[in-house]
Amino acid sequence: MAADLTLLRSNVRQLPALLKQLGAALAERKVRHCQWKGHWKSDRWTTGEGDIDLLIAPADFSAFAAVAHEVGYRPTYTGPHAEIPGVSSWYGYDRELGGFLRLHVYTRLVLGVYWRTLHRLPLEVAALEELVPRAVFPSPRPEIELILFVLRMTLRHSRIDLRREPRWLTVCREELAYLEKQANPERLYELLARHLPAVDRGLFEQCRETLAQRAGWRRRAAARRALARALAAGARPATLSVIVRRAVAAVRARVRAPSAAARLPASGGLLVAIVGADGAGKSTCTLALRKWLGAHFQTMHAHLGRPPRSWTTLLLGAVRKVLPLRILNHLRYLCTARDRYRIAARTARFALNGGIALCERYPGAEHDQLVGPRIRATAGPNPGTLAQRLATLEEDYYRRMQPPDLRLILRVPPDVAVRRKTTEPADYVRRRAMAVWDAKWTGANTRVIDAGQPLVDVVADLKGALWLEL
Repeated sequence: MAADLTLLRSNVRQLPALLKQLGAALAERKVRHCQWKGHWKSDRWTTGEGDIDLLIAPADFSAFAAVAHEVGYRPTYTGPHAEIPGVSSWYGYDRELGGFLRLHVYTRLVLGVYWRTLHRLPLEVAALEELVPRAVFPSPRPEIELILFVLRMTLRHSRIDLRREPRWLTVCREELAYLEKQANPERLYELLARHLPAVDRGLFEQCRETLAQRAGWRRRAAARRALARALAAGARPATLSVIVRRAVAAVRARVRAPSAAARLPASGGLLVAIVGADGAGKSTCTLALRKWLGAHFQTMHAHLGRPPRSWTTLLLGAVRKVLPLRILNHLRYLCTARDRYRIAARTARFALNGGIALCERYPGAEHDQLVGPRIRATAGPNPGTLAQRLATLEEDYYRRMQPPDLRLILRVPPDVAVRRKTTEPADYVRRRAMAVWDAKWTGANTRVIDAGQPLVDVVADLKGALWLEL
């Protein structure tokens, strides 16, 4: 074990900064915690590919939540049907890693997934009683860790896996051998009898042997049934409604619809307006944010500069090509305002349901030259009654749009915008860039990003600013 600890500690400098900060803060605040499984696979959870499974003493959970939030982690959920009491998920964005680090935080040791039977193991006290220092988070004593591993892997058997040996069973033997070398057998059975008497020595050996050897499917099935019977008093079978919801989520995932398992920020959804002139990189940055968030969270994208056009808008556009009348231009501006209002309402509802909506060209008073009411400005010095009424209707649509929760302003020097946007006239690009450059961007929900720097730095700044708001 000493060699193992030396290896782990030698890699501590290579660990993401976010992990080191969390581990140090939990130790400093004396929050009772341990990484109750998975520390052996550090190459997965230190790179964000796998989850970090932490057990927190129930009395210390509030302290843990405060520490995690200070460091940069945010709680998430998947909806009431998929939540497991005593288990929560936290996401942290590590800028150096360029991705997320995921925590599964347990105050109760619950095995299983929400659409199958859950089993509670009353080993929380034993797991936190004596800890082994590791590179970041301590782990339980080897005997408790081995008990948890054997029981967890035995319950993992499913009817689908019974006819042939599953691939995960072959992989787990290496970790089983690693844990067995560290554990003291006599002490293991003493702890098992004291903390989990429902699982006697014979049953534990039966479970361990089916994992360590190439046991047939009948032996694996028998071990799982015996263990499930022993733990039945602390089990929670899945309800029919949960099973149906899981099936629906699987079907939706196959047709590439937003999965019901996609996570939502526990703090609520977010309506994000990404503002910038031509050449600021709005579309490129928005695409990067969508890829970053969309793999884990429910997200949507809307471009209010080019909203989905209604049949009325399309018809009016066709008539304008034949009859270039000013009143038809005014009606077109009014139809565009209505189209923008509709997509803005969709994004607001999406955020209200907990999703993250990324909006390009969202209207705002500071940049109404780019996207905003146009009738009154183009009606001339003496507009008629009809033009005034249309202008009032148009302005009402923009006024009723819900203000964004966060505004990310991509501020680029006009000369840089002209060099980047070569498909438009230089004077046109410079004028629009000046509108953003000269605007007074204020407000607690406004973050100004220097879009003149390299793209990778712009995207990193956007990610950091957005994550802080969740």
